[in-house]
Amino acid sequence: MPVVSTTCKREPGGAKPARWVPEKRSRWLVRKARLARRAMQGKVPERFRRALELNAALADALAQTGLRHLAARVEVCHTRFRACRCENGHVWARPLRVCHVRVCVFEARERSARAAKSWGPVLAGLDRPKHLVLAMPNSPMGRLADGIRRLWGAFGRLRRMPVWKLVRGALVSLEVTFNEHARTWHPHLHAILDAPYLPWEELMAAWKQASGAQPGESRTCWIGAADSRAIRELVKYATKMASLVRHPDALEEFLRATKRMRMLRAYGSLYGLKRAVEETGVRCPDCGAPAVESEERVRVLWLDQVLWDTKGVWRPQKPP
Repeated sequence: MPVVSTTCKREPGGAKPARWVPEKRSRWLVRKARLARRAMQGKVPERFRRALELNAALADALAQTGLRHLAARVEVCHTRFRACRCENGHVWARPLRVCHVRVCVFEARERSARAAKSWGPVLAGLDRPKHLVLAMPNSPMGRLADGIRRLWGAFGRLRRMPVWKLVRGALVSLEVTFNEHARTWHPHLHAILDAPYLPWEELMAAWKQASGAQPGESRTCWIGAADSRAIRELVKYATKMASLVRHPDALEEFLRATKRMRMLRAYGSLYGLKRAVEETGVRCPDCGAPAVESEERVRVLWLDQVLWDTKGVWRPQKPP
């Protein structure tokens, strides 16, 4: 979908509008998505309905920022699907339009599902993996990009210290939370480590040194056994969207600070796992075979005509 600009009409008195108004070039597409959403009310499962509501709120918030062109993409994201079939007879559905916005509910769910499916067997085969959480002091509004840069820089210095020589591999993800009351950012790292026992005292001392902590300053360094909950922490959303939707200025800062940033990084023995999230393309989620081109007209499905199965794959309710 081409990048288009949008305008937001204000009501008399400067009050914020209840709905943003897209430009003519994207208006027809957004109107079609909204009509379909109203028609699907009561037909889609509750979790899909909630996701549609969150994305609609996200589009409204984006329209109040300097990233208004993303609002139309979010409105139409994952509202229509195309039925696909591979040479082995497996059937699935793929979205016709995706927004590629990091905080989109649908995109975050798909990334999490792909990661959990590919990582589960590998992480389960590790010998006593560890779950590590690292953080630095909160960053004020307007300094998120600098706070993230300093956090990754400190982690890079930690990897070069003697205590890290016991770590064979690591899978690290960045999560950012927003404190609405203090209006500060809390970027922190979740990591799954392929490592034996790591003494917490030595790890904490190394983290303080790597992060440049002054005498008396505190740092967050927690380590424990990695279980299924730790994996969920690793693959969940990069941030809690609900708080950002209520603060469009914070939403814009987060998206600009994390633009083109690798939120997930892998090292050593776990380096290949990041491909599970980064891989794209029209391939069968069951066997990996490419989709077969059909001579018949391809079916276009709406959200109330697809299912989200236990493997995290979109499926047509009625296979073609």
